[in-house]
Parts: sequence; structure tokens; C-alpha cells
Amino acid sequence: MSTSQTTNLPYPAGAVASRARLFGVILLCCFALLAARLIKLQYLMHAEMSRATLEQMDTTVSLSPWRGEIVDCHNRPLAISVRINSCAIDPKIFLDEKGDVDALLGELHDGLSLSTAEMERLQDAIARRIFRGGEREGRPLRFAWIRRHLSQEQYDSLKDKADAGKLPGIYFPAEFDREYPQGRLAAHVLGFSNIDGTGLEGVEKICDAFLQGEELQCLAEKDARNRKMLSIGGLDLDKRKGLTTVLTIDSTVQAISEEELAKAVEKYSPSSACALVMDPFTGDLLALANYPSFDPNDPAKNSEGRLNVALATIIEPGSTFKPFVWGEAYEKRLISTDTIFDCEHGAWRMDCGRTLHDAHGYGKLTAEMVLVKSSNIGMAKIAALLGTKGLYDCVVKLGFGKETGISLPAELPGTVHPLRKWNGYSMGSVPMGQEIAVTPLQLATAYSAIANGGILLKPRVLREMRDPSGQTVSTFPVKTKERVFTAQTCALLRNVLRKVVTDGTGKIVRMDEYPLGGKTGTAQLPINTAERAAGARGGYSPDRYVGSFVALAPYDVPRIIVLVSLREPKGAYYGGTVAAPAVKEISRRSLLYLKIPPRNLEEKGIMK
Repeated sequence: MSTSQTTNLPYPAGAVASRARLFGVILLCCFALLAARLIKLQYLMHAEMSRATLEQMDTTVSLSPWRGEIVDCHNRPLAISVRINSCAIDPKIFLDEKGDVDALLGELHDGLSLSTAEMERLQDAIARRIFRGGEREGRPLRFAWIRRHLSQEQYDSLKDKADAGKLPGIYFPAEFDREYPQGRLAAHVLGFSNIDGTGLEGVEKICDAFLQGEELQCLAEKDARNRKMLSIGGLDLDKRKGLTTVLTIDSTVQAISEEELAKAVEKYSPSSACALVMDPFTGDLLALANYPSFDPNDPAKNSEGRLNVALATIIEPGSTFKPFVWGEAYEKRLISTDTIFDCEHGAWRMDCGRTLHDAHGYGKLTAEMVLVKSSNIGMAKIAALLGTKGLYDCVVKLGFGKETGISLPAELPGTVHPLRKWNGYSMGSVPMGQEIAVTPLQLATAYSAIANGGILLKPRVLREMRDPSGQTVSTFPVKTKERVFTAQTCALLRNVLRKVVTDGTGKIVRMDEYPLGGKTGTAQLPINTAERAAGARGGYSPDRYVGSFVALAPYDVPRIIVLVSLREPKGAYYGGTVAAPAVKEISRRSLLYLKIPPRNLEEKGIMK
């Protein structure tokens, strides 16, 4: 008996075969599409895909330039650059990672300890950068600052948040921050730079091109979290750092000058003041101190203190100008030390109708004592021997009326009227330091000529430039302008200026250690707007003065010129009272520091 088996299928066998064929066709189509896609990517789009891959993995990073240092004459740092982190955002990455602005702001608020006002500004800035500023010329915006120059605490806080993935698109580019390690010391010489490392005042401005380093481009690879790994092989990193600028300033002499000037300011409360210390044989400024001052680490905090009083303000020199007139007359053999002048017992009516007065009435004085006693009448009679043209030529050849040429910004030329405007009245005013205006720097420079034997020098604050390896690449040599007096005239002038200290108006600067020579100066200030509005008449204020003193230390072989000037001191105003004590201490302390052997001449009775 034969038995037949029947298979119970849900659909006919032919249908199964058809479906298998259809599945096979679909599968083949899929493989074909994948193969076509691979062919397109591997061959047709090979260059484009390689470029995209490199762009995703590699990027070019700019290495910020490293601003060169400024150091004093003994290589002590006055201005340095320190590495500091800032905070920036890549808006494209932020959007690609679907970052939340509110969450980002919350994290930044915590990390930066923002005030409400700062928070509102940051919120607006981030929204503008991420959304409205997301495209630039058709390309995604890849960079925007969030906060520059973070404190260490801010950086640590934000870095932890970024590492935890809470700050999408945020990263921390390294920059360099300018620091002045000695604070206010020599602030008006150094100046300061802005947050971008551009010099704005002082040496920072004048030498900006030398101090600026070179921005280098460096290839960096990025990992999956957008962290950059720099490849600096082959880069000349020395190009990144600017040149080191070496000044003539001596930090110790500068500190001494600032300390002693501060004592004078505290005692007499002037509206402004300055102190200068200069090497008379090189023109080197060892110190330049001003009041008011500022901290270059925070220049905006005391902006009114940024005026460089020593070279950006002018004063009538008063009696400090008299040695030049005296020296010119002696140089031309119009006087000798023993020439007698009648000082008219303190009042003299000139041919022009003007009456000159002396602070103390003198009768007949030798030419030497005219300068020692600082007689206005005697000096006017000496100037009359020179004549108008001779006196004018004396003023001009000493450099008054034009800039000294020092390498600092904002220097004023002073005021010397053209010869055609001089008259008989001028012949009474100019010899006692009126009707002309000078900067304290011009005055110190002119006194240097008396100290060095008659050569007018260009004052110098820059000594040399060095590359990052320490090699000198540029120097600023001593520059002479012209001979203004003979060595014989200068030697005689120094002796007379010594007698000003021993027997005249400068007795307060006498000391045991060193014999100084110098000259006091007390000049009335011109009437100002407020006084004129109050009804004051005449050219000069009755109660506003400038008190000054200039010293040669020591007098016979001067190593330094010291000048101190106080504008509108309170309680006293004579230069021998308000400025001389500071000159004395700056001279004494500076000479001891410079290892100049004390003479003790006065103790030994050699010079009285």
C-alpha cells in the first residue's frame, strides 16, 4: 500500500521562490548603492574628504607674541610679561553640541563671580556672538572672547567645568599679561600697555615696535573633545619674544628720589612736584620721579597722575636761571668775579620805567656775590652788558625753547619768545628767570653742561636693546649737542655755586659727607583763570609759586645733578626751604649708594 505525504504551507511554493528572488535583488541593490557610495567617497571625493578630515583633526593655532622686558641699568626687571589664560568660545562647536545659553550663562556666572550688571552684559554679548554673529562672510564664526586675563581662581573654576563637559565650545587660549613688579616705581618712565600688549605711554610706547614679539602660527591636532595638542617642531620660538629694553634708570636711585620727594609732598602739599637725577657726563637719567603718580599695573585707577611733570609741564625757572646769565657774561670777559655792581639797596628803576626789587636790600656787591646772594638787580645789570641779542643767544644755545630729544613721549619745548618781541622789560625779567618757561628736564640738562665742563648733552633714558639670547642688538650712544661754555668758565661757576651753599641761599643743603654746589629758585606763577575771575590784575599771582633747587654733587667733580621742584607748595614757597631738603637727602643717599667716598670737608674745616 503506497502512502503519499502532503505539506501544509501557508502560501504556495512558487510564492516563496518569488519572495526570495525579490529579497536577493533588494540586497544586491543595497550592496550596489554602498559600493557606489564607497567609490564616490574613495575616488571621486577623495581630495575633498581628505581635506575635511584634516580640518576636523588639525587646526592652525596662533601663538601670542611675548612682549620683551624692560630692565634698569643693573638688569633689575621693571616690566615683564607673564603667561595668563583667557576664556573664549567657539560658537560653531557650541551650536553643534546643542549647547544651552542659559546653562552656559549659569556656569559662567558661578565661575566668574559676576555681578548682576556684568551678567546682563555677558548675556547680551554671548547671544550676539553665538546667534547673530554666527556667520561671517558665509563662514561659521569660530572665535569670540568671553573674558580676558582670568585670575587663577577663575581659570581653575572654569577649567573644571569645561573638563566636566558643562561648557560646550569654551576653551582657554593663553596670552601674556604685562606686569610691573616694582609697582609705581618709575611709572612715568615706563608708561604702560593695554590688554592687547600695545604700548600707550612712556618707554612702552616709544619702544613698542622693539618690545613687540612676533605672532607664530603653529599646527595643532584636536581630539574628540576639541582639545588641542600643539606641534612646535621647527618653530623659532625666539621670534615670539620681543627685545629686552635696558634703561639708564637705576632702581635704587629712583626709589631714593621717590621716597624723598614724597616727604616734601607730605610736608608742603604742592599741586605737583618732580625730582630728577642725571649723570652730567653721559646725560643718563638715573631717576625721574613725579607727583602725582600712578600704578602702571592699574593705570585707569589714577589717570590724573599720569602727567610726566618733569618734561610735560613748564615753569619759569626763577633764580635757577641766573648762573647761565652770569656764566655767559664771564665767558665773554664782560665781568670778573670781583667786578662791582651797585644793587641799589633793593630797589632800582630801569630805563624802561620798570622798578626791580630784591628780596633783601644790598648795596655794592662783587659779581660773585651777586650770584651767591641771588640779587635780581645785580643780575639785570650783568645782563645789560650782554645786550638783548647776547642774552637771547645765551638762552637759545643752552637748549631752552626746544625739546631735549629724550626718548619719552609728550615732551614740551618750553617758551622762549622770538628776539623781535624782547624789549627793555625783558632785560629785567629774563636774567631772574621770568618771561621764559622751561621744563625741569631742560633745566637739569643745562646744569649738566656746567658740571661736565661746558658740553650740552642730549639726555638719555634708553641704553640698549637685547635679543632673547641676551645679545646686544642696538645701542643708544651718548650724544653731544654743542659746547656752551669753556671748561674754565664752568670750573669758576662750580666754585661760585659752592658758595651759594656755604654763604648764600642754599645753606640748607650743607652736609658732612659731601660738599654740594647749587642754586635755589623761587618763581611766581602767572595769574590763572580763577584768580582773574576773582578780580586779580597783573601778570603774576601774589601767592602761587614754584620752589626749586638744583645741585651739583659733589660740586667740584660732579657725579650727579639733582633737581627738585614743587609747584604751589603750601605753608612755605622758597626753593631753599621746600625743595632743598629733598635735594640734600637724594644727593647724600645716592652718592653713598654709588660708592662715592665721603669727603667730610666741612668737618675737617677745609671748606666752610
